[in-house]
Amino acid sequence: MKNINKKLTVTIAIPAFNEEANIACVLNEIISQDVSDFELEKIIVLTDGCTDKTVEQVLPLTKKNKKIKLISFNKRLGKVMRLNQIYKLNKSEVLIIFDGDISIKDKHLIEKVAKTFNKDPKALVIAIHQVPIKPTTFIGKAIYAGYDFWDRSRLSIKNQDHIQNLYGAATAYRKSFVKTFKFPKDITDDRGYLYIKAKEQNGFRYLKSTQIFYLPVSTLQDFWKLGDRSFGKNKEVLKKYFGDEVDKMYEIPLKNKLIAIIQVIFNSPVYGFTGLILNVLTRIFPQHDKLYKSKMWEISLSTKQQIK
Repeated sequence: MKNINKKLTVTIAIPAFNEEANIACVLNEIISQDVSDFELEKIIVLTDGCTDKTVEQVLPLTKKNKKIKLISFNKRLGKVMRLNQIYKLNKSEVLIIFDGDISIKDKHLIEKVAKTFNKDPKALVIAIHQVPIKPTTFIGKAIYAGYDFWDRSRLSIKNQDHIQNLYGAATAYRKSFVKTFKFPKDITDDRGYLYIKAKEQNGFRYLKSTQIFYLPVSTLQDFWKLGDRSFGKNKEVLKKYFGDEVDKMYEIPLKNKLIAIIQVIFNSPVYGFTGLILNVLTRIFPQHDKLYKSKMWEISLSTKQQIK
């Protein structure tokens, strides 16, 4: 009989590119986690050719806390390639990947993740619930309303078991899965490929009982770039590995979308209508992310701020 009270070993890793504004904050939040029910082995910050002061922000923390390990690279290769490196480095029973531009307010977040793996032996990949922080500008609020519509749509799926629900800013892995997993070189967006590989073994879980916070894009320039590298853009590459069934995986019932639209517009008519119009316009007049084809993304400056 499986011991669900066993203390699992955990490694936290952050693949970071130009996260000087918030990286120290998220590291301090990780250090402040309640570790009574799991063993935190190490916290890895792996930088991807940063051109700002991310390294300078992390170095003092490595001296204060020996669990924090800084691995710095001068050349930028993109998040997917850095994730492959992190997977190889992991020795713990649970690996949790955080983005550097998030905030963790729940001091029991990692504990809840570890307990989920203990209680559910088939769980291989756990997506942690992500909550956008509402901006203060008109455009920011309109964009936020679009996020709200999309979140309501994707989260309405039963058990949140859907390819659109693996967003990548806070994801946990079981060691047995990580040992056998590697992104192919032509994968730019890590989320779709990861979800499908976990789903093949009925191993995807969505943990809505805890959450991280993040800043959504709040300027038109950032919003248009984000639209170009949207979640479905990598579908054609995924079809090469998983066939035409990928198209069905991305579908969300029209009924769910209509209910979400009604809810958002009822809650905030002006921002709701504006947000929906902006979402339509990004599809009609896309602004291409110049780095996407080289397996990287342009930075969304409005999200690279300290989360207070």
